[in-house]
Order: sequence, then structure tokens, then C-alpha cells
Amino acid sequence: MMSMLTGIEVPDSGDGYIFGKSVTWDLETARLHIGLCPQFDALVDKLTAREHLVLLAEIRGVPKHLVSRVVERAIADMALTEKAGAVSQTYSGGNKRKLSVAMSIVANPKVSFLDEPSTGKDAPRWGEETSAGLCGVK
Repeated sequence: MMSMLTGIEVPDSGDGYIFGKSVTWDLETARLHIGLCPQFDALVDKLTAREHLVLLAEIRGVPKHLVSRVVERAIADMALTEKAGAVSQTYSGGNKRKLSVAMSIVANPKVSFLDEPSTGKDAPRWGEETSAGLCGVK
């Protein structure tokens, strides 16, 4: 289902809507409202958390004057402040997942699909940290 709603796969029949936009007929517009945290960590080993988030914010169309603010908020919301300047290849599995979630929310999408965001994490503690970060997103 998630793959069809994000346009990764084309549905055999029917349609899905994201804020009134068809994922079959108007996928480009529907995607403007979507954040996606895939099951795997789509990270570049030599980039820092901050660099990943700046890149995604710019690709997703965050106005230049707001990029720094939304990036720093995503870092704080996902409790990545201490690791924000380190390259992602040095991150634990848990910090990689937190960065993946931060990447899905950095542009403040109306809906964010999280595919097993707690894989490899201490579930109770991670759930508390991530819920706190996601609840602050507006």
C-alpha cells in the first residue's frame, strides 16, 4: 500500500489520494505532500546528518532562508544534536534510523510514511524519542 501511495509502484486498479491529489493521475503534486522513511537507510556514508538534511530540504523546495531553521529543528526533534556533524558511516543503527526519519519530515510534509522506523532499535526508548520528535512537527 505504501509503495502505491508514494508512487514507487503503480496500482493495478483503483486510485489513492493524498490531500485530494490522485497518486495515479497527479503523482507529482501528491508527492509534494509526502515524506517517506523507507525500510532501509538511504544514507550517503560521507555526508553528515546536517548535510543530508540540507540536501533534502533544498530538493523538497524549502525556501533558502528557512533551510537552516528546519534542518536544526529536525536534528533536535530526532535527538541527533551530538552526531549532527559526524559522517553517517560512524552512526549506530539507531542513529541511522533517526536520521532517516528526520529526512522524511525535514520539509514538513502533510503526511509521512514510516516503514519500520524502529528496526534495530531499543523499541521502548526509541519510541519515546521518536514520538516526541514527531509530535513536535507541525
